[in-house]
Amino acid sequence: MRKSGCVQIDFGVESGNQRILDEIIGKKTNITQITEAFALAKKHKIRTLANFMLGFPTETYQELKDTERIADFIDADVYIFSIATPLPGTRLYEMVNEDINPSEYSSLDWNGSELTERLNKSGIKNLCGERLRLQRKYLFNSLVKSIFSLENYFFFLKRTYKFKRLSFIFRLFYKCLKQGFFVKPDKKS
Repeated sequence: MRKSGCVQIDFGVESGNQRILDEIIGKKTNITQITEAFALAKKHKIRTLANFMLGFPTETYQELKDTERIADFIDADVYIFSIATPLPGTRLYEMVNEDINPSEYSSLDWNGSELTERLNKSGIKNLCGERLRLQRKYLFNSLVKSIFSLENYFFFLKRTYKFKRLSFIFRLFYKCLKQGFFVKPDKKS
């Protein structure tokens, strides 16, 4: 894949806890496969993006800490943390077991909202705050690796224009500013 031009693989890790992966998500993967996949990508110098979801029904704070530990261990180049969002017609929606008024759908947000907190069936208090804490924890690491990795930078430049790389960096920085990553969190969070 690297030889044919692959520079990044986005992984849907979802959780660092095997119970969540098996019983809640029904994902047919295990923690060992996750760690091996990231090690293999690193071996071949392919950038990695790790997507995680928080706040699954019955997820405990300890299981959230398992997710944080696996995030530390895999050392991805980019991390994204989202809140599990129960969309109608999905198994997750059935597990939450609450009617959502169609007019409320627009306030369902993977980054968190008042409705997200209301539908929170996990044991994680302040779910939106935990998502923001994790996103901020890994943000600087992600930016540094993404922007200043010389090896990836030169590999990328061989295949595209400098302007596109710069445009990506500005879009990423703007998105971070827009989502409030560089703002000091309230003491309420």
